[in-house]
Order: sequence, then structure tokens, then C-alpha cells
Amino acid sequence: MQLEKELPSPAVLCGGVPASKKTEAVEEQMLKFLDGRTHGEELLHALYDHVLDEPIPERMRALFQAGSAD
Repeated sequence: MQLEKELPSPAVLCGGVPASKKTEAVEEQMLKFLDGRTHGEELLHALYDHVLDEPIPERMRALFQAGSAD
């Protein structure tokens, strides 16, 4: 798989996603995952950890507070 080195990281292209703070480039992590050398845990953290910092919308909180809808 050939990756363009001039392009920004795929994580940055998602819009609003901060650049990975890891020393290893996201592209390298992707290649290791696709080659089967890792299970992709670092890659998933680099791509999606910012989502965990987002607040839960009030409408969704209200659903949880009201209980489950059967």
C-alpha cells in the first residue's frame, strides 16, 4: 500500500480532529495494522480518543435519566 507523504494524517482530514500526540505516525500505525503486526489499539486511540472528550447531549442524558424505553 502506497501512502502519499505530503498529505496530512487521515486523522486530521476528519475535520476537527487534533493531530496524534504519539511519536509514531498514524500512517505507520495503519500499515502495521494492515500487515497484521498489531491489533490496531494505538491506531484506534489516535483516531477516536477525541470523541471520548465530547460532552453527552442533554437530550441523550434525559433518555438515560428517564430509564429505558420498552
